[in-house]
Amino acid sequence: MITTYDFREKAKLIKKIKVVSVSDDNYSQHLGVMLYSLFKNHLSDEKLEVSIIDGGISPGNKLKIEGIGKEFNILITFLKIDKKIYQNFKIGHHVNHSTYYRISIPELLDNSIKKVIFLDCDLIFKKDISRLWEIDISEHFIAAVEAPKFNRQISLKMPANSKYFNSGVMC
Repeated sequence: MITTYDFREKAKLIKKIKVVSVSDDNYSQHLGVMLYSLFKNHLSDEKLEVSIIDGGISPGNKLKIEGIGKEFNILITFLKIDKKIYQNFKIGHHVNHSTYYRISIPELLDNSIKKVIFLDCDLIFKKDISRLWEIDISEHFIAAVEAPKFNRQISLKMPANSKYFNSGVMC
């Protein structure tokens, strides 16, 4: 007999929605706004667990960010990154070294964690993140939204028919 189950039920058993973001001091204010909107709109029973990859956030701004978490009874942890790994990566325009730190998420988190939601620090939440958490991605390594009208393949030196996805929200 083959048994099936609803992934939403499995997600509820996990009881924690694991969120990871990246910031440096320049974007710490944006991070604070994103976290506040995330926490304010989180109405489900699942507990949020938030980790921030620290790309150079000052102690004062860390205290402010932790204060937002305390207001909602959510612990925020800061993860240290070896910045040397990415020192030779290309930067420019809106891309700085912190942009690449999300690549290190698997190495920075405990192996027991099977799913996370990565969020850019410049987002605003208007609804509960639980709906995103409940999406079944068990058959995939990663989930992201394709940018349907993307037309910069040539300027980014990508093959002309390449697809592009928004890396600001990924599971």
